[in-house]
Amino acid sequence: GDVYKRQLKKIQGKEGFNASQKNIEAILSSCDRNVRRAILQLQTFKMHANAKNVSDLQIIEIPEWKQAIQKLATELVQEQSPKKLKEVREAFYDLLVNCIPPDMIVKQLVEYLLEKVEDHLKYQIIYWAAYHENRMQKGSKQIVHLEALAARIMVIYKKYVEELQADEDFA
Repeated sequence: GDVYKRQLKKIQGKEGFNASQKNIEAILSSCDRNVRRAILQLQTFKMHANAKNVSDLQIIEIPEWKQAIQKLATELVQEQSPKKLKEVREAFYDLLVNCIPPDMIVKQLVEYLLEKVEDHLKYQIIYWAAYHENRMQKGSKQIVHLEALAARIMVIYKKYVEELQADEDFA
């Protein structure tokens, strides 16, 4: 962490602008220890800071593809239906067409899902994500495996919701 912070501070010094320590940390946390991505984020930060004529910008933008995956994670736990699965497939297809690697899609999707679900569901989601990612690595049609993962997550979550409702009805 400190090595990355020093590098970004050094780069911003050479570029002639100053971001707060808080913003540097936000950039680093949003980039998952990827130096290239952190430098790109720092450049974006500088452009926004120059455009708004401020030296300190509080907003670190989340890339569009991550926002799309965040939305997918939310949709998967909000509605479990064939119609929603079709929409999710289309969103996966858009991500793939825009050159987002399928393993990165799985990783981000699982990360966002784990923030939204109960603890005992997390193990199942991780297990099935690994299972489908492994199948995806061996197969050729990535979209099929992504869709299968989404369907599996929908089944897991729908079963959980139905069990909760049954417990409430029983009580």
